[in-house]
Amino acid sequence: MAKLPVLLELARNVGLPEDEAKEILASRSYREKVDSDWADSRFKSINAVPTFVMERHKLVGAQSYEALVELVTQNGVIAREKLA
Repeated sequence: MAKLPVLLELARNVGLPEDEAKEILASRSYREKVDSDWADSRFKSINAVPTFVMERHKLVGAQSYEALVELVTQNGVIAREKLA
């Protein structure tokens, strides 16, 4: 997503100061972190959003609650009892 007006609108919608967001985008002050995240995504063969990753297991795209429960369960997460 490289459309500045869209990015600034998103920043405003989540309560970030538009002028600060504009400066950060213009200066690319987070370039190294963003580039690192892209490299990590390529290394893990992640090419869609959302992608849910736990250990070596991966779910791509929108998933049902049941599919997400299966992902965390097969990775050793134990469900807590529901709170009253």
